Amino acid sequence: MKKNFVYYLIFLVIIAILLDSTKLRSGYVNKSYFYLSPENLSASIFKKPFRYFSKKYEIFLLKYSKKHKEYWSLESDKDRKNLKKKYTIKKNTNNLTKNISQNPLNFENWERSHGNNHSNRFSNLKLINKENIRLLEVAWIYHSNNKKSLGRDIQCNPIIINGTIYSPIVNGNIVALDGYTGQEIWKSPIFNSDVARRGLVYWEGNNLIKPQIFFNDGSKLISLNAKDGSLNKNFGKNGRVSTGYSKITPIIYKNSIIVASWKKDLEVYDISTGKLKWKYFFGDKKNEINGGKKYIMKEEIPGEVFLQILKGELFI
Repeated sequence: MKKNFVYYLIFLVIIAILLDSTKLRSGYVNKSYFYLSPENLSASIFKKPFRYFSKKYEIFLLKYSKKHKEYWSLESDKDRKNLKKKYTIKKNTNNLTKNISQNPLNFENWERSHGNNHSNRFSNLKLINKENIRLLEVAWIYHSNNKKSLGRDIQCNPIIINGTIYSPIVNGNIVALDGYTGQEIWKSPIFNSDVARRGLVYWEGNNLIKPQIFFNDGSKLISLNAKDGSLNKNFGKNGRVSTGYSKITPIIYKNSIIVASWKKDLEVYDISTGKLKWKYFFGDKKNEINGGKKYIMKEEIPGEVFLQILKGELFI
């Protein structure tokens, strides 16, 4: 009876480990739905032993495997000198694709940070030019009046639509300002302190949805009503869609909004509803140990020094 209980307990532990190391990945066109890997472990009772044995295995490889011990060694000067100085890549076709799209002109609105989808950062207006730029004076200054803004900054190029300026401010809000007077039109709810870190994008809407402002807020894609700054309740969950972490300005293409995340994913959502259309993973699928480690160490660190670092005998 006791023996059967031990077997049953081991079976349950194995099932628990498998479940904890399994991750569901929906929406990908080039990834399986189920992803089983020890790297997915989240429970400390499983994660700590895995890290312990993984570290021991890395030390074992560096100690007994010549391949791993010398993996990060610099190549010899002789081998480097024998490398070819020039390489010629021959074309394999004369049927080359021509770029028929033209860089759009910015005469009116600045619909996304850096001007447009080409990020040309250039206005074609001629009222201000090199002859009169020295005569410009400050028209107005806007203060967010945030007492907790010390040490924070804005790394976003504001957008301008029909005389209204949209920009994040240091305490995590998005504001709309009158471009002629600098008066605040509206202020959004508070988001992360680095909200819209790389920019905003404007969408003119359609017959059913009013114009919107889109931006990334960490691992959320946000949709705000451009008129009053309220969250778009028809987009995702109350104006928010969960995405991979991103600081890059989203891109609008037809009826889709596209997010490039730090997970090396391209994520495409319906611009009206926020519903996921598909994802594509652009990362390296390799999962191998090089030099006793799954991440790249500096080439200047020899194997024996790396071994000391892993053992905790040396710190860098």
